[in-house]
Amino acid sequence: MSQTKGWKEEQPRNLSQREKMAKKCPYCLLNLQLLKFPVCTENCQYNCRGIVSALVRARQYHHEDIAKKAEELEMKYCKVKKHKKII
Repeated sequence: MSQTKGWKEEQPRNLSQREKMAKKCPYCLLNLQLLKFPVCTENCQYNCRGIVSALVRARQYHHEDIAKKAEELEMKYCKVKKHKKII
């Protein structure tokens, strides 16, 4: 089973939901300026599926700073050991 399965239903879907999240719990968006890479559900709780999803997407688009933040959150909240750097 995918580590991100189910995140699509739980993530903040549109701009207005992300704007509310940015005001309520700004730590839930890894790129606050662009309202991108949400890692929490609407109740401001970190979600491992969201964290893994943000990590995958950040690496896909070469956002190394975002990927590093997501990796740190993953190790802290998702009980994951350190990742090996893929070249």
